[in-house]
Amino acid sequence: MGHQIGAVDRISELPDFISHHIMSYLSTKEAAQTCLLSKRWNHLRTSFPILDFDQIYFVGEYLATQEREYFSRREKRRFRGQINKFIRFADASLLRFCELKVSMQKFRLSMTLLDFEEDTSLLDKWIELAVVNEVKEFDFNFKMSRDKIYSLPGTILSAKFVTTLKLSGCNMELSSKTIRLHSLRKLSLDKVRTIGSEVY
Repeated sequence: MGHQIGAVDRISELPDFISHHIMSYLSTKEAAQTCLLSKRWNHLRTSFPILDFDQIYFVGEYLATQEREYFSRREKRRFRGQINKFIRFADASLLRFCELKVSMQKFRLSMTLLDFEEDTSLLDKWIELAVVNEVKEFDFNFKMSRDKIYSLPGTILSAKFVTTLKLSGCNMELSSKTIRLHSLRKLSLDKVRTIGSEVY
């Protein structure tokens, strides 16, 4: 009668793949917050195979949805600073995940390109890393100035494990020799300009 039942943490005893499945039902922000629970959850967050990066979590909904030409000077400075923090966070998270050498389930990215030359080389690197890590779902949404549009690297068209490809706001160079999306089941293109007429 007088027995005291001690608290037992059963969730932390679950195998990684089950914990990851549970985390897949959380929002990006909630999944990131799980690393505060314990060292084990920090490891689970780092190895979570769904990488979802959206600038809205850094710049806020107001700045993320407004046209930049209508920003005040203060808003422009704040926006640039927050975007730079977002880029550093995404880069560090992606590199940490790739060090684990596990397959990537999903890579989602929604961001504004500010420094076109610097940002495009970084995006090319991120796409290459995702392809090398056998990514299954790509979801990219790019926002930029009207005169400069990001062109996807050819590696994305030879990602043999990709089952879902969702693109918005970019150029895509097509060639029958470079397209090797053998596992592709779902394709969504919005504001994507295709270059090349050799596709059959």
